[in-house]
Amino acid sequence: MSEQYPFVLVVMGLPGSGKTFLAKRLAPVLNAVHISSDRVRKQEQRLGWYTSSDKQWIYQEMLVQATKLLQQEKSVVLDGTFHRRTYRQLVKDFAAIHRWPLFFVEMTAGEETIHQRVTKPRPDSEADYPVYQLLKQQYEPLQLPHLPLDSSRQSVEEMLGAVENYLTQ
Repeated sequence: MSEQYPFVLVVMGLPGSGKTFLAKRLAPVLNAVHISSDRVRKQEQRLGWYTSSDKQWIYQEMLVQATKLLQQEKSVVLDGTFHRRTYRQLVKDFAAIHRWPLFFVEMTAGEETIHQRVTKPRPDSEADYPVYQLLKQQYEPLQLPHLPLDSSRQSVEEMLGAVENYLTQ
């Protein structure tokens, strides 16, 4: 585990990539609090709100929640697609201003795995296969240092271990 507390860990990826699955399991292992874009959207009664400005608002609200926790010396795991550079820049600027260590984990999965996941109802997400396809077209490659993980090829134990190793480098 990282010796620097508190820290911000962004678990990002397209719908069905396994980001929420991993983020939920990571948070207790890292003694961190999980903040999900989907949960924030539900809490704030913004289901179905997916314009660029809506997404920007959700990410900013995630950072408001994160600030309160980080100021209490609690680390956070931010879980969302973060498919645009501008959304990732929000987090990068946020962490830099406060001098909180920032880490990115980029989740991927094979096309068949994603299709299987997003065609079934999921309690944590409204995203279906057409939404996945749209976000895949809009996705801007992550050009920041990060840990890439493939949830269709790695077990949860392997991914948890990889993240713990990444945070201690």
